[in-house]
Amino acid sequence: MRSKILEGIEPSFNHFVGQHLDSYPKVSLSTDKEAQIRSFVKKVIEKKRQEGGQYFKDPKSLAKRYLTGWGGECAVEQHIGKLFVDFSVGNSNDYYVPDLRSAGYEVGVKTVNMGDFPLLRKPTPSSSNTPQIIVIRESRYEFYICGLATYDVVNDPNNFSQLLVRSGGVLEVGVKSAFYRFDLLSPPL
Repeated sequence: MRSKILEGIEPSFNHFVGQHLDSYPKVSLSTDKEAQIRSFVKKVIEKKRQEGGQYFKDPKSLAKRYLTGWGGECAVEQHIGKLFVDFSVGNSNDYYVPDLRSAGYEVGVKTVNMGDFPLLRKPTPSSSNTPQIIVIRESRYEFYICGLATYDVVNDPNNFSQLLVRSGGVLEVGVKSAFYRFDLLSPPL
C-alpha cells in the first residue's frame, strides 16, 4: 500500500477509490434540492461574514466547500430515507455535532470532490473521530455514497496519509490527514 501512495494523489485515488466506484450507490439530487442548498449557502456565508475570522477572508472558497458538504448530506438523507439535514442559520459554535444526530445516529458525513481524499483529524489517544459516511461528489447533482467508516476505522492512524493531502495549508497546520482506506467502509446505516 505504501508504494501506491508514493505514486501520488491521482494514481492513489484510482487505486484506493476508483476500483470501488461502480459498487457504490449513486444519488442524483433534483435541481430544486440543489437550488435550496445554494440559497442556504448564501445565507450561511452572510452569517459567517458577520462572524469574521477565516470566513471573511475567502467566502468563495468557503461557499464551494459548503455546497459540496451540504450536497453530500442531502444525498445521504435521500439514500437512507431519514431526514437530518439542518437548514437553519446560526452561530457556528452551535453546529459542532455529528450530522446524523437528529436521525438518531452519532455519525457525520464527509463529502469530497471526485479525485480528493476525505480529510479528518489525525486520530490520537486523546482525540478520537466520530464515525463518518464518506461521500464523493461527481458533479453538482451526482454523489456516490461510499460507505460508513466505523469508529475503529476512523481512529486507526494506519488508515491515513499526509502524502495524499493536496492543501499546503492543511499540511502546515498538521491537524488533518487524508483517509484512504475505502476498502474498509461498511454499507451506510
